[in-house]
Amino acid sequence: MYDPISPVPEGLSSSEWVCAIKMIANVAPVRAIPGRSLDGSRCRHCNETETLPHVLGYSAHGALMRNSRHNVIRKMIADTARQKKNKVEEEMTCIAQGGSIRRFGILIIDERTQKAWMIDPTIRLETCKDCNGPGRLGHNDYVS
Repeated sequence: MYDPISPVPEGLSSSEWVCAIKMIANVAPVRAIPGRSLDGSRCRHCNETETLPHVLGYSAHGALMRNSRHNVIRKMIADTARQKKNKVEEEMTCIAQGGSIRRFGILIIDERTQKAWMIDPTIRLETCKDCNGPGRLGHNDYVS
């Protein structure tokens, strides 16, 4: 039966749809939800509290999933810029002012206006003290 208020998006299975609703309602099966685990609220793979943002955005166990999510978003942004007739380079390697080698996601050059944008999409849900710490570079930290 079709529900015009909340139709199931094309491409999601029923179980994926249910999982998405659980994540939105903050009742996904993670240990920090009260009554969810008899072993405590600590992550199964590290010693942090196992919340949904931790599992999706910080835990080393989900690193491949996060990198894949980053690459999909990066490609979407780059493809959109290419459609607008801009010159686009992905995964550019640069040298920071301190001499360390860094990479950022996308360089977009609009040759008509002689403007360029350096974009590094961060796909993260984690809310921890180290998320935006001193290792995070801003757009002015690159020399070339």
